[in-house]
Amino acid sequence: MYTLPDIAVMLIATDGHAKIADVNSEVCRQMGYDRADLIGVGIGKYLTPESRTRMLGRLQFRESAGGFQQLPVDIQCQDGAIIAVEISTRQLFDDEGQQSGAVATLINVTQSKLAERQCVLLATELAQTHRSLTAFSRIAAAQLGQPLAMLESFVTMIEHKARPLMTPAGVQQLDQLQMEIKQYGEVLSQAAALAAVDEGEAGLHVVDLAVMLPRCVESLRAKIDACQAACVAEDALSVVIIGTSQLERVIHNLIDNAMRYRVQDRVPAMHLIVTRDGALVEISVTDNGQGVDETNSEALFESFTRDARADRLQEKGVGLAICRRIMTQAGGTIRATPGADVGSRFTLPFTDHSMV
Repeated sequence: MYTLPDIAVMLIATDGHAKIADVNSEVCRQMGYDRADLIGVGIGKYLTPESRTRMLGRLQFRESAGGFQQLPVDIQCQDGAIIAVEISTRQLFDDEGQQSGAVATLINVTQSKLAERQCVLLATELAQTHRSLTAFSRIAAAQLGQPLAMLESFVTMIEHKARPLMTPAGVQQLDQLQMEIKQYGEVLSQAAALAAVDEGEAGLHVVDLAVMLPRCVESLRAKIDACQAACVAEDALSVVIIGTSQLERVIHNLIDNAMRYRVQDRVPAMHLIVTRDGALVEISVTDNGQGVDETNSEALFESFTRDARADRLQEKGVGLAICRRIMTQAGGTIRATPGADVGSRFTLPFTDHSMV
């Protein structure tokens, strides 16, 4: 009979009747049985009922023509504990070519299975928390917006009726209050916008880049012309299939961002390019603005943060956070790097599912 080596993996040899003929010491150590207790017993005795059913017929040792690989089963130990293993078998044949038994290798995957289940539970909890926070953001923005609007109306009334009568200190406080109201109004608006990202239509969507990119540019035409900017979308690939309905929103935000962070004495210029490498498509938006700090570029995509170039009124924002969330949901991402000479370069790599 085949001699089993003593290694840190469970090995079981069975005879032609699927009875245990030999085990190595690792089987005894992990299952808690003496070797003598196991010899001559059908291996199915140590499987849980579900695993035993799974192996019957199609997957029995003696009937599995070529053996099997990494079959997941649960084994009951002597103390009643259940361990998850993956069994791989190799048939043994005698000198006449008749099947004489099999050797099974059992890999204990209990810890990895527990970790996998824990990850699933954590992912479920995180998804639920995310949905709750999204709902809270949407409701809070709606409910806080009304009293803030009332406060803004009241301050506007004071502005019109009492400003001429105010002392310089009073005027300064009024201006400060108006700025704070505007700032908090922007925060509420942006919180609602961030929550609305998850309301995008799920699934795969057909996008004609040759139509969508010029449409993004035209939607910002008034703002582009107002700052005498130039925005060019090169001839793009035609149709792609992407896992988001909000790609246009991402491009819109990036173009708008480029104008917001322009250099005052420089005519803003934006350039949109699409490249493909098989199923991988990449849209890049470059500008000649203030640029990004490559060592801290990831901070740009966090909610309600700005880098050092922003003034106080603009320090809270979610535009790029929205872009990152949309691209992540689509199975892609977004990266920010300094431009070749000046400005910034934002790249959006994603999979074109029509090529998969």
